[in-house]
Amino acid sequence: MRDSFRVIKHSLIEMDNNLKASNFHKLELYAKEIELKNKLKNETNKSQASILLDRIMLLIYRTTSDHHTNLLTILNFTIMMIAILE
Repeated sequence: MRDSFRVIKHSLIEMDNNLKASNFHKLELYAKEIELKNKLKNETNKSQASILLDRIMLLIYRTTSDHHTNLLTILNFTIMMIAILE
């Protein structure tokens, strides 16, 4: 299913329809998150750590890429990252 979203997204980008392409990119990320969630249930402990790390990275990416629709979320995330690093 995720590949379908990717193909549609690329064809929309080629037609210079970036707004609809960004919506399909969001759907592609949600599909990947569902795939990782299902994979996590079926894997061994070593693989689970890798899949869990992928899910965390996907969550961070989704949070940081949401800045154009939710400025408060990206501001909170930025302050949190500064606090963690210091």
